[in-house]
Amino acid sequence: MKNKFLKVAIVSFLTLVGIFYLNPNITHGASCSEVSDPVIKINIRGKDYTSHASLTVSPSEKISFTVYTKGESDSFNNVSYPGGSYSYNAPSAPSARNYVTSPITGSGKTILAYIGQNCTVMNRSIIPPSKMVSIELVLPMSGTLTASDCFIRAGNRGCSSNLKWNTINPESTSIVTMSKDQKSYIAKKNSGTATFSVVYGARQIFYLYNNGRLLAQDTALAICEKGTNWNGNICAKTVKKVRRAL
Repeated sequence: MKNKFLKVAIVSFLTLVGIFYLNPNITHGASCSEVSDPVIKINIRGKDYTSHASLTVSPSEKISFTVYTKGESDSFNNVSYPGGSYSYNAPSAPSARNYVTSPITGSGKTILAYIGQNCTVMNRSIIPPSKMVSIELVLPMSGTLTASDCFIRAGNRGCSSNLKWNTINPESTSIVTMSKDQKSYIAKKNSGTATFSVVYGARQIFYLYNNGRLLAQDTALAICEKGTNWNGNICAKTVKKVRRAL
């Protein structure tokens, strides 16, 4: 996940640099005397971010954020985020612009702010330091698990419970297990189905774990099917006693 995020950030960075030099509306060639070191930061929930970071958000949440920049007068600024993007020339004095994302419905969304500088010294075009800050928006991990009750057929001691589970935004690979110590498991994958035998009278609890965290649990009950009774060993057919007339 981390490598994928960095790869996306690098691709976005190169794309923005290309826009900077190819956009005819951006003025190039200002003097390099105003700002030697550009400033850029993203403020979310009262916290300033000046480097790459990840932020956990709620499903469907809209993120309000402010981008602060300071650079050469003809510096190129670009802000992209879920739901929009904006480009502008940076003033030499610090500036702040406010944005709001669209509802976050999946992980991997990114808020990206970039400042690129281009100016001249003695009629020679140079590129002073540029900066980029990116915030990966991550939804919290969650999961569901269901285990069906089942009916034991005549002559048997148990029946099969149908298990179904799903992991949302997994941090690792999920396991379905019957024990909280997680030493053994029924299945190891983030979503799927399975069957597991449950013996008569047992209230079998199944657990869904991911990265050591309990995400969900459910209980399956095994009972004798209609027309049978537990005889202490199996579910046996019920024998009706017929009274003889005297």
